[in-house]
Amino acid sequence: MVRAGSSSAVSSLALDPLSRASSAPGAGRREVSHSALGARHALLLTAGCHLCAAVVTRAGLPDLPGQLFGEGRSVLRRSWSVNRRFATDHAARTLLQAQWLPPGLAVGAESLVVP
Repeated sequence: MVRAGSSSAVSSLALDPLSRASSAPGAGRREVSHSALGARHALLLTAGCHLCAAVVTRAGLPDLPGQLFGEGRSVLRRSWSVNRRFATDHAARTLLQAQWLPPGLAVGAESLVVP
């Protein structure tokens, strides 16, 4: 059942009661921070947190040398050859279609529901 005023028919159908209950405290904290900080400061705080996360991630990553794929073989050429082999594998194509088809159908159905 889709609730009136729901922004996404598929997301409201896909969520079970436990995940809805666990997301409620996060939504409450988000609303409190928006009302306490205001929209501009909440956006600046979010940008600052993302910047700190990027710096911590970059500082924590080791400096590794690039992979070598043999004489004259670039990383791009190796990627294309692996993707070509992967795309010609019947089992892999079947699994990819099984993974892509349900979300594609759900998005198509949602586009008919949401005005």
